[in-house]
Amino acid sequence: MIHLQGTMIIPGPPGPGTSFLLPVGYRPAAIREFAVPYGQFNECGGTGCDEGLTVLQVRPGGVVQPIGRPGIGQNFAEGVSLDGVEFRAK
Repeated sequence: MIHLQGTMIIPGPPGPGTSFLLPVGYRPAAIREFAVPYGQFNECGGTGCDEGLTVLQVRPGGVVQPIGRPGIGQNFAEGVSLDGVEFRAK
């Protein structure tokens, strides 16, 4: 079982972005998606601030990526939580 924890930040304009790549042996057999909180730093101090839940995708190739979809948060520079993300490695 793989357990992720901590907070990642993806600087730049709001939207999806790859945060890191899991090494071989630590990757899932299929795409896994998790609802995770984002925006917990609440430091932007303007109308662009948002916090709530977004979707974190972990792919078989090792890519870990929060994905912004219509109606789902995209301000990942404010922090995306990895706490509670668990999956079985292939």
